[in-house]
Amino acid sequence: MCELCTIWARFRQMCVVKCPRGAVSTRLNALGCEMKRRVLIVDDVEDIRQMLRFMVEREGHVIVAEAANGVEAVEKYREHRPDVTIMDIDMPLMTGVEAAREIRDMGGSTRIVFCSGGYSKFETPPQELRSEGSTFLRKPFLPAQLYQAIAA
Repeated sequence: MCELCTIWARFRQMCVVKCPRGAVSTRLNALGCEMKRRVLIVDDVEDIRQMLRFMVEREGHVIVAEAANGVEAVEKYREHRPDVTIMDIDMPLMTGVEAAREIRDMGGSTRIVFCSGGYSKFETPPQELRSEGSTFLRKPFLPAQLYQAIAA
């Protein structure tokens, strides 16, 4: 991380930093020490959850929980309060968009990274969700795209 980012991070204490030189962003505490993000993974396909787990852990972040549908996602969010939630849109019982609305309604401030395979009824998540710290990735996506979305 560059010197400018370090100074800015210390100023803001617990903040998300974006390095203008392209370094991977991290969350820093008041002393400038790196804190990896706590991540909730939500997808109804187990293989996708395993792939996301591998990618996220490879970057040093911590997986706090996994869920296979929107109902479980809301329960796991309530229990763990992650920094980032990676959520599929089309799932059984409750869609990712519906789960995100419930999370936002309970005062959740998690960053939500929506993932969709392209056959979703939502081309993109509704505007109210995209404007509240959310990102949209279309499957298949590159690991770098996921890392950027987590770090944003």
